Amino acid sequence: MKNFTYKSLFKYLFCAFLFFLANNLINNVPFAISLLPAFLGCNFSLVAITIIFCLTNLLSFSPILSLALCLSALFLLLIYFIYKSKKATVKGELVIYLAIALLPYFLFNFQGNIYSKLAYSAIIYAFSIIFNLFIKVIFINAFKIKSDKSEKV
Repeated sequence: MKNFTYKSLFKYLFCAFLFFLANNLINNVPFAISLLPAFLGCNFSLVAITIIFCLTNLLSFSPILSLALCLSALFLLLIYFIYKSKKATVKGELVIYLAIALLPYFLFNFQGNIYSKLAYSAIIYAFSIIFNLFIKVIFINAFKIKSDKSEKV
């Protein structure tokens, strides 16, 4: 907590709110897992974001499904720790990592058929790409888009 500010506290509370909101959109569908890689890819604390994600899952889902999603979060945390130690960023391979991270959701969630789970996972993949761009625009660029010299009037 060497760089604690109220601005960072607001950012983490906003993350928790988005996780909780995404988890409660549809019953027993973890849409918040599409937000997790976006926040892990930004300059947030990897451990803090994972803890916030796991706590919001405990509030939203059954204990078994929460355990499955916490396992998914720990897998993604491990991947991002490896990439951070090598000073690299996760790019297109995120789709593969997200597919592996969603395996516990398929194995532990006994409600619903396989087709609905596949449809929801496709939506989660699409949202993860969109949220990756969205979170970077909000938290990294802060809506600061510079125009080219030819665009200036």
